[in-house]
Amino acid sequence: MDDEANTDLGTLQRPIKVNSPEFEYVYVANQRCPCGGDYTIVRQALMLTTPPSDRLECRCQQCDRERVFVFDIGSFFGQSEKYGRFAKTDRHFHEALLQLKIGQLTQAEERFLRVIDPDEGEPNFAWALFYLGSLYLELERPAEAYEYLSRAVDIQPLDAPLHQMLAFACRLLGREKEARQQLAIMLELERRFGVSDAEGEA
Repeated sequence: MDDEANTDLGTLQRPIKVNSPEFEYVYVANQRCPCGGDYTIVRQALMLTTPPSDRLECRCQQCDRERVFVFDIGSFFGQSEKYGRFAKTDRHFHEALLQLKIGQLTQAEERFLRVIDPDEGEPNFAWALFYLGSLYLELERPAEAYEYLSRAVDIQPLDAPLHQMLAFACRLLGREKEARQQLAIMLELERRFGVSDAEGEA
């Protein structure tokens, strides 16, 4: 389970860094309840902590399990000119997907790196991390693939395709035990939730 997000209502963990208010909703939309359901945001509250945080209380649409996400909004709070910048990140993401599809790997890499830029993009965008890691596998750069795919799995541990690609990176690095563990997790998730395509919300 992602240790940056809350698993149960009222259990606070380290806030998740975001660089735009829009990405808070993208992040929640990409999370899955342990039952397989999606979350609905039921309450939002600004927390004037240091740094300031946004608290989103959510409920699973399927089983009613409650979960809290706390986001670090210090990078843009009170700076209205930064509030709409996820539009640029989203544009880079979709352009990178297109470039990846048509084989423009260098250009795709550049755009994915912009998407997850810690200052201007969204470093916790799991699907961008996933596709960048997959791109590095195609470029035969398994160490970099492992880095980004591991980060993606940490953020979205209940998505089977992320574990599958991480297993491939592990095998290329000679991490056979870890590769088998990741494949076992993938198979268990597919058993629980069915086979899903790698897509992601943005």
